[in-house]
Amino acid sequence: YKPIPNSKNGPILGGKVKNAGKHPLIRGGFKKATTDLRQVEDWWDEFPKANIGSPLIEGLFVLDFDGKKGRKTYEELGLDALDTLRVKTGNGMHLYVHSTDLKTQNNVKPGLDIRGGGEGGYIILPPSRHVLGQFYKWEI
Repeated sequence: YKPIPNSKNGPILGGKVKNAGKHPLIRGGFKKATTDLRQVEDWWDEFPKANIGSPLIEGLFVLDFDGKKGRKTYEELGLDALDTLRVKTGNGMHLYVHSTDLKTQNNVKPGLDIRGGGEGGYIILPPSRHVLGQFYKWEI
């Protein structure tokens, strides 16, 4: 895990940025992610209102559905019956899936990005706060 700014903590890097609340607060970004409890506790002491980001291991992907277009794509794909971990985000949802066939890609379909798989980058985790004010929430 690594700390990233909570979108309600004020400006990031001295001004407004795209994807507020999603930029690492630590130098090195997702490459500094750790499961070392002592380091995580130190980060929480330093950044008590931070959001949480985590890289995804090889074979683990997130289907990232955003906005009305993402909702429509989700419905068209018929994923309601898919038995998987889900997160309600501030503007859509994340579905966690294991795959050897997927690749990280933006705009796969309207409102759908594929994240993860050990290909770099990270995903925002609950209970982080979205820039729109809602909290990310597990839907198990």
